[in-house]
Amino acid sequence: MRLHYRDTIDDQVSVTDVSLNFQRILATGSASLGEGNLLAGVEVQHYDGPFVNPDDARKENFVLRYSEGDDKSGYSVTAMVYHQLWTNTTDIPIRALTEGLVPDRFGTLDPTDGGRAWRSSLSFNDHATIGAGQFTGSAFFIDNQLHLYNDFTQFLVDPIHGDQEAQIENRRALGGQASYTLPVPLGSIPNVISVGVLTRDDILHVERLPSEGMVLLPVTDAPPSFSDDDQVYLFASAAWIQATTHWTSHLRSVLGFRADYQHGTDVDNLAALHEQNGPGYTGYTNGGTALEALPQPKGSLIYTPLEDTLEFYLSAGRGFHSADLRGVNQDTSVDLGLPHTPLLAKQEGQEIGVRATPMPALAVTFAYYNLWQQSETIIDPDVGQDTAGPPSRRYGYEINVTWQITQHLEFYGSYSGDHTHFTRPFDDGTGHLGEYITDAPLATGALALYLTHLGPLSGGLNVRYLGNYPLSSGPCVDAAAEHDFHTTCADSPSKNALGQIDGKGFTETNLDVHYALQQGWSASLGIYNLFNVHANAAEFWYVDRLPGEPAAGVADIHEHPLEPIMARFTLTKKF
Repeated sequence: MRLHYRDTIDDQVSVTDVSLNFQRILATGSASLGEGNLLAGVEVQHYDGPFVNPDDARKENFVLRYSEGDDKSGYSVTAMVYHQLWTNTTDIPIRALTEGLVPDRFGTLDPTDGGRAWRSSLSFNDHATIGAGQFTGSAFFIDNQLHLYNDFTQFLVDPIHGDQEAQIENRRALGGQASYTLPVPLGSIPNVISVGVLTRDDILHVERLPSEGMVLLPVTDAPPSFSDDDQVYLFASAAWIQATTHWTSHLRSVLGFRADYQHGTDVDNLAALHEQNGPGYTGYTNGGTALEALPQPKGSLIYTPLEDTLEFYLSAGRGFHSADLRGVNQDTSVDLGLPHTPLLAKQEGQEIGVRATPMPALAVTFAYYNLWQQSETIIDPDVGQDTAGPPSRRYGYEINVTWQITQHLEFYGSYSGDHTHFTRPFDDGTGHLGEYITDAPLATGALALYLTHLGPLSGGLNVRYLGNYPLSSGPCVDAAAEHDFHTTCADSPSKNALGQIDGKGFTETNLDVHYALQQGWSASLGIYNLFNVHANAAEFWYVDRLPGEPAAGVADIHEHPLEPIMARFTLTKKF
């Protein structure tokens, strides 16, 4: 992915207000300075949301950028700062609603949940024509701090203080990349070679500790597995080469090879605690060093029988996703069926597709893909974090349509159907066993109508669709219930839901209307969830414990509601 920032922006001030106590002020501007342009922007935002315990989210964004040059040669320096404070409503079990423990679906069981975040970065980008080729380079420094306080399981772990946990990460990252692209003909055959290197070094302090009301508790108040305090050093680098060859006027290939290397060391500050052995608990430590290298061949073959009208392509290759070093250093991974969680979990995929423009105003793309992963990253709702899971396979299709209906009206549509599963049964910790990857939707889609340049009026109508998705990995089976709760399905916390548990998707419609006034003024109205659909933005299935319930807790669907209909009015002045 390549991300490019603009070098100039309108001098403007924009103010947004209206429902659910949302306010936003945006000020931007740019000016010529020396041989280049100076761009600056400030955004301040506040939002309470529909929740009984208001989010009171206070956010500030700042950007300052200087750039010189053109598409062939130039450079830029960009500084950005982001800061936010908030409270939040964590997903709640359905029985908390039916039993009246919360007033409605926007209620909370722990009003002290919340967080704060800080992120600042300084980046340098350079590009230049060197000889017959094109050079690009960049470097960056990032300082990132994130403090989250969430209570997912209520009183399952600590029946006195509750199960709120502090998830804290303070990270500094330094890195950069460089690439060079040069035409290297193969005789009379046009051919372009690109080479590149990149590197990144992260130093982070990451913690997961028991807390109550955002105040840290002694780690001895929770089981050893509940708490982590790690100092992590992670170095990553890669080198790649790519050849783009036009064999004929209709046939070209893109062949590449990339090699990645990562090396990490984890200092476990709670090693003494983790190495304890208690009832029903096997000691472990996050500490240790891991390293891994991964070769990754990649290739695409593209056939264009009709220039600018019809194109077919076939792609295949290997990639990876990195894993949490703490999990890599722990004991043998039973769930993965591997000696240890891989630091670089392999992904191997193939895709075949077609791009067609049957008429100048209509463009259609279709793709069918297949993806295998050595280790699926899954959500562990009991602790609110991602963990390494078993191997997985995904396959499905996606279709996109863009149609310029008239000079002022454009249609866009996208739909994907997906089949996602583990390659062998997985125990999700609720007595359920199966191959479903939880919260992986069966289908997604989007439709949009855009109205543009109709005098002073423009706008858009957007519809987004999320299909149903599995919440449990399969139905409850006695073998899993015995492993998880030392009992049968009939007597387990899942006794009211022995079969497969599924979540329900939703369709949401959003409307934006913009009207240009005189002397640089404009007004905008956005209406979101236009039909006030009552649905859940997210659902999870896991075990928690409410006051007075059995010590083993109860498996239940936990939901976070889709926000109701809201309106936002924006007034903008351009200078």
